[in-house]
Amino acid sequence: MLRILKYSLPLSILLCVLVSCGHTSSTSPIIRITSLGIDINCIEGIENGFVEYIKKNDILIYIPNNEMIFLSFEDVPSDVEVWECILNSNGTKKYTDTMDYQHEVIVEGSSYSFLLSPNIASLLSSDSKDYKKGGIIRGLQIKCTWNDEVFEYIFVVKSDAYIIDSQ
Repeated sequence: MLRILKYSLPLSILLCVLVSCGHTSSTSPIIRITSLGIDINCIEGIENGFVEYIKKNDILIYIPNNEMIFLSFEDVPSDVEVWECILNSNGTKKYTDTMDYQHEVIVEGSSYSFLLSPNIASLLSSDSKDYKKGGIIRGLQIKCTWNDEVFEYIFVVKSDAYIIDSQ
């Protein structure tokens, strides 16, 4: 009996290593998000995900308009989409789904990136604080496809309105 246990442990480790090399439906693939040399925390896309993200992250990273955001994957997806919405301070959407914006994703080999371009929906705000530097809270949703399975990741950053009040 000891011989079976002795050899079953290394075999189980080998099986775990083989399974983790490719994406399986029971686990979410690993993603790394960076901008300005800073790692950005993300969470799996869940219902009320932006609200949960803001509850867990007291400080939101500031990324100015027109900065690149880079996506790195342990296992390269077949498709990547990036969607954005403007949020209230509690993480709820400030505007309807019709104001969600899809970013153009740049693919270079196994690297993905997108430009955090100004969001025109930020012009809809009547709150003067939104037009200050870092006054807009932007919720970003990354939809990735592996083997016909879609996984969603979200993160939230502070950024600028389409037009910034420099005073």
